[in-house]
Amino acid sequence: MKKFISVSMVLLLSILFVTGCDNEEDTTEVVSRRPDSEVDSEVTDLQLALLNNVVYQEGLYDLEGKSIEDHGELIDRKFKDHMSGGDELVEQLKGYKLVDFDHGDPTGFRAAAFTKGNSLVIVYCGTEDFKDMLEDAKAGLFDVSVQDDQAKAFAKDNIKKYKNYDLYISGYSMGGRLCYLGTEEAYDNLLAGNLKKVRTFNGLGVKEFIDFGDGNLSNLHNLEVKFADKAYNYIVEGDFVSDENAEFSFKRIGYAHIGEEFKVPCTNKVDVWPLKQHDLYSIIDYMLNGSQKGKTTQKTTKSEAKSGINAEDYIVGSWEAGNDSGIEFGEDGVFYFDWSYNFGYTEEGTYSIGKWTSDKSFIIDLDGTSLITLMKLVYGAMDNSYHFEVLISDENTAYLVQVTGDKTAETSNCKLPLKRIE
Repeated sequence: MKKFISVSMVLLLSILFVTGCDNEEDTTEVVSRRPDSEVDSEVTDLQLALLNNVVYQEGLYDLEGKSIEDHGELIDRKFKDHMSGGDELVEQLKGYKLVDFDHGDPTGFRAAAFTKGNSLVIVYCGTEDFKDMLEDAKAGLFDVSVQDDQAKAFAKDNIKKYKNYDLYISGYSMGGRLCYLGTEEAYDNLLAGNLKKVRTFNGLGVKEFIDFGDGNLSNLHNLEVKFADKAYNYIVEGDFVSDENAEFSFKRIGYAHIGEEFKVPCTNKVDVWPLKQHDLYSIIDYMLNGSQKGKTTQKTTKSEAKSGINAEDYIVGSWEAGNDSGIEFGEDGVFYFDWSYNFGYTEEGTYSIGKWTSDKSFIIDLDGTSLITLMKLVYGAMDNSYHFEVLISDENTAYLVQVTGDKTAETSNCKLPLKRIE
């Protein structure tokens, strides 16, 4: 999001209706992949962050079909003037060619596609001006926008044209949400192995709700199953869009990220709040000066539970299961499940704890309850081999995990977050 949207403006603008895109005959020309031996196809997270800034620059209009590595004007002046090494950032864009640029649409949608050797990089823009504040307001409140179909179409068109290229998809701010939708479209229309990275920068994310209707609007859990292992989210501490600990945060109204999160300290001394935290400055500065240049920073790790912890003592108590749903485990082996999705429906049932499967996860039996029905609806029906485990993250956080096949609680993507209620 390039410009700040106040909460009152979001509420006012969110009343607009949603439209869709018409299907057109496919006349896409397929571009053959170049041999791997011809050129290095690696795309770094620093380069992705820079390209997310580049898509806002007016000078990009005239460069479609051209190399962008010699155009220093595409690098934000404040990076050059206030960041160590900022005057050399244009060197990071060496080898990139702008091959598609969708801009000027009445909805405010903007996205760009770049190639670098054997790689296709798709970048989704966040809020730029008033015209897409309208759509971003709806996305911010209701997780739906006319730009959703545009994001999917842009991804589909480019992966058809650049068939078998290694694929990298990213987005900044509201563009982080469109990045997820474009990634799902790409995932469903190419071999999953082509997808190398999904990166968001201060991204909005998507709502953590259950969608029983439109199959094209997948919920958070379905997206995690598809590409959580490729997704990584950079967050500046205090950012009102992406950091749940900010005084106001969209994450507090149900938005969540796919895959891992990494928080970057705010080093922006150029802008004022809220752009101080929301701008790409701190993220690019961290990648350039706070970690090894041009390489992905190390992922944060969740604190491990102590070996030998008593499972019964750990699980007893009240837990928040997201969107005001909750589970209470009693010392008598009875649990109470409050399913807010069903207008406060509360169910009582029994549970039992089986063996430890690792030093931080144990099997829990909740068979025959609506909680298990919920998990099946969210993650899909499983065969008879599935079971459920509680994966301990730390003293106050855990996951209820659906495990099947050769997966473990740690490797399964089917995780329902649980947070202890004090």
